[in-house]
Amino acid sequence: MKSNYIKEKQTLEQEITELLENQKLYTPSFSVSEKVHSVIQNYLSIKVLSVDLINTFIDRITVLDREHIQIKYTFQEEMDCLLKTIHSREKAGE
Repeated sequence: MKSNYIKEKQTLEQEITELLENQKLYTPSFSVSEKVHSVIQNYLSIKVLSVDLINTFIDRITVLDREHIQIKYTFQEEMDCLLKTIHSREKAGE
């Protein structure tokens, strides 16, 4: 019986860890860092792509071949987190 309880405890602890991670996705006040927020605010009204805008938001562009490029954004981690949250919320809404 002790062995079964230990396994059940481990399973429940793993579930708790997963639920706590998922909880982060559903916090109503998801926000990006203050630095990212202020940069975005500065560029919200811009209608034309400029060198300054590209330099601010794009860290590197790599041409892989004639048909493919790879773009690394300056705020890649924040963007990945934001996209993950959006996709998770879309799936939850289905």
